[in-house]
Amino acid sequence: MTITFPYGYAIIHESGTVVADFDCEVDAEVSLDGGQPTLTVESVWIDFADLLTSEDPLCRLLGRNIADKVEADEVVIAAVLEAEGIAYRGDGGNDPDGRFVRTRS
Repeated sequence: MTITFPYGYAIIHESGTVVADFDCEVDAEVSLDGGQPTLTVESVWIDFADLLTSEDPLCRLLGRNIADKVEADEVVIAAVLEAEGIAYRGDGGNDPDGRFVRTRS
């Protein structure tokens, strides 16, 4: 199932200066792959342009960097899982019977 959500991304120079700040819309696919939730970014939209499919290599690179950040952001992943009705059922990470399940369709 695909979900769309806003995401803010900043390019920060090693000196700490914000070089650029972007407000994006991200389309991501959420699935349970082998019982584990997976978030895969399909599109990164800025001003109605999908950076991941741009002809400009710099735009594609920026889009891929944003997608990588989103796919690794635990706060975003938790929010998306909650919005999609995917929850962990079990007694903690070491529970052999613990698993992620869809709580609603």
